[in-house]
Amino acid sequence: DAYKFRGSKGAAQALLGKAQLFQKKYAEAATNFAAVISSKEFDLEDNYGEIYDGVAKAGKEVVFEILYSSESGNNCDTWDGTGESNYMTILMGIRGDWSFNNLDIPLGKEYINGWGMNVPTKEIGELFDASAANGDVRSAASVMSGADFSAAGGYINSPEAAAIYTGDNNDYKSPGTFNWDDYEGYLRLKYTCDTLETGKPAFETNWQFPVKVIRYADVLLMAAEAYLESSQAGKALIEINKVRTRANLPNLSSVSLQNIKDERRLELAFEGHRFFDCVRWGDTSELGPKFTAGKNEVLPIPQIEIDLN
Repeated sequence: DAYKFRGSKGAAQALLGKAQLFQKKYAEAATNFAAVISSKEFDLEDNYGEIYDGVAKAGKEVVFEILYSSESGNNCDTWDGTGESNYMTILMGIRGDWSFNNLDIPLGKEYINGWGMNVPTKEIGELFDASAANGDVRSAASVMSGADFSAAGGYINSPEAAAIYTGDNNDYKSPGTFNWDDYEGYLRLKYTCDTLETGKPAFETNWQFPVKVIRYADVLLMAAEAYLESSQAGKALIEINKVRTRANLPNLSSVSLQNIKDERRLELAFEGHRFFDCVRWGDTSELGPKFTAGKNEVLPIPQIEIDLN
């Protein structure tokens, strides 16, 4: 506990198990995930909504995360990747430039605008809406519909608007530069800009928000998959129901691979896992028209390495 910046044995076992899962070595993966679970080193956060607050930084659900600091006090000239802060936070925050405003009113925290990347699709928004109707608490911590945002006091500019009057010296500003072609009616709440996670002199470059690479819920769902694929459905059911219980959903009486896929999609939304999950499962048709089967399953070799060879 005194060295949270170091990788633990549990983190190594979880990472090995994940690699084995991708290699379809299900029995071996199950063994490593079982070791992580039985160690009692990790647990689920009681409140799903706090996973992405500073409250849960290096918390009990963290198996492996990248920690950042705002202590260096970067200015806006520091964009070369050498700083200690998490620049991704400002990139992922809900778009400013008069696109979405009054964030602190409907979202209930000291949220400010970011640059609007990683926009939720209508599909994931509606999946969360449907799950929320069954009591799923993860929806309120993951997305908000534009309609609910506006009803709560948020302001959404429209792509057709010609100008926004600021009230200062008849100063008119052009509409926000948000990519409206990507907006499908939902705002993402994970990795959103909370002022408590940044510092001066420039909030854009001093975010200390951690990136959670592997958290315990991910381990439980990977364990469920490894157990199921190695003919241990009873153990798989135990692990997936742990995640569902925290989400305020009823326990399943039996488990299928589709149950696990659905649970991962909601539990880990916007955390960077779905692309790799779909590749592992062979569900690449769900990745959209830009995905080319037989090519995009692997990452490209960097051009600099090709040049050096």
